[in-house]
Amino acid sequence: LDKFEKAIEKQKAIEKQNKEIESNNQELKERREELQERMERAKDPKLEALMKELQDLLEKQSSKQEIQQKMDQIDRRMQNQQDDLSSIEEQLKELRMEENIDRQLQEMSDWIEKQKQLQEDSKTANSESQKKKLEDELQKQIDKALDLKKRSEKIKKQNEELKNPMSLKTGEQKASKAASKTTEAKESMQQGETSESVDNQKSAEQQMQEAMEGLQESLEKSKSERNAEDLQALRALLENLIEVSHTQENTFTELSSLDPENPRVKDLNKIQVNIKNMSAGIEDSLRALA
Repeated sequence: LDKFEKAIEKQKAIEKQNKEIESNNQELKERREELQERMERAKDPKLEALMKELQDLLEKQSSKQEIQQKMDQIDRRMQNQQDDLSSIEEQLKELRMEENIDRQLQEMSDWIEKQKQLQEDSKTANSESQKKKLEDELQKQIDKALDLKKRSEKIKKQNEELKNPMSLKTGEQKASKAASKTTEAKESMQQGETSESVDNQKSAEQQMQEAMEGLQESLEKSKSERNAEDLQALRALLENLIEVSHTQENTFTELSSLDPENPRVKDLNKIQVNIKNMSAGIEDSLRALA
């Protein structure tokens, strides 16, 4: 019962985390909805019914064999539920990371556009008030670049915590260089060296552009590689299913024609055990591919 209650608590925690994810990315929204549907299916009302049946057997003081059979049923279903919840939890971690990457890419793009505008404004700034305004805007860019660096470090940590981390270029070093170059641009502006300030701004823009492209391209490449691996695993899984199916059919056909005392029956029983083990492996593979 304690194990059952812990499973329920874990499911509630996962549902809460899933609802906290917000993104304007349609693909991420759809994946979040799919995870919610999987969580609903993982609730398994049959498990609750089995728990009640076990309680009735205990109250009636039924035989040990009946109670054990019911407990075995419950254990199998609970293990399946735990496996499903663990899989959902891992996918939720990945989804939260990708949601952060989606926001990061958008904010990097906004930062780059703002930096381009400041370069144009710097070229035409003549009055002291215009230059002072530019210095303030450059300081905001510095602060934002440092914030983007921290976000990149958070994404890197989230990725490292996954069971199967992606090969991501999170770009924290380039974001840091963008902040440094923007600092130099501000200092040049304060010293009245407009041309040098613009050059430093361009350099900062380039650093952030490389950080953004590196993150986006590495994400797309990692997802593409994973899809290819999943397809390969799916092909192998189908081949195993066909092999198990044929072996099972041949075994049943042969068993039905044999006398129980035939020595061949013992060999076929061993084959049945192997089929059971292969089926368990296929089930594990299916859950991993889910």
